[in-house]
Amino acid sequence: MFTVIRRHPWNVSPADTEVLLYLDFSSHHPRSVMRGILSGMIDRAINLCNPEYLRPELNYIRKIFYINNYSRSFIDRVFQYKLRTRGSVKPSTLHNPCLVIPYVAGFGEKIVRLGRQLGFRVFFKSSPNLRSILRKDTTKIPTNKKTGLVYAVECACSGIYIGETGNTLEHRFKEHINKLTSSKNAKNHSEQ
Repeated sequence: MFTVIRRHPWNVSPADTEVLLYLDFSSHHPRSVMRGILSGMIDRAINLCNPEYLRPELNYIRKIFYINNYSRSFIDRVFQYKLRTRGSVKPSTLHNPCLVIPYVAGFGEKIVRLGRQLGFRVFFKSSPNLRSILRKDTTKIPTNKKTGLVYAVECACSGIYIGETGNTLEHRFKEHINKLTSSKNAKNHSEQ
């Protein structure tokens, strides 16, 4: 039996309704984030586009980032790096110590450079903003009211029962107590 596989021509240009706004270059974010957004779009184009659509797609990406105030030199550097290192694997730095700090323009970049020299990784976390401070609309669910939990019950005989429940933990513990009560009642009834 023979199977014919055809690849349909594919590009990733957006629908007519797409807004061309991404993270503006003048926004208060680390350059690594801006580089990452651009790199991600380049990777997406390289991985999804057929070769005949790749150049127009890459030109479209350049246009988008130029509209979002990215300098031509920044865009060109990222493009050159991504196209030069296409398919290569970077050595792992997973075992290097890491530092997580809030981002401060100018200072953050210096810490990253220092980290490269000394062999540690730097990650930026966002600082609490006014919305996160004022809005507390997430309701905390007490543990005994949560469903889908894995639990452990220690027995008087020094055994441990580990189980998982789709019901609430409170409901499952009531079931355990009822079982214990009914087995004790059965034992007492048989002794009489």
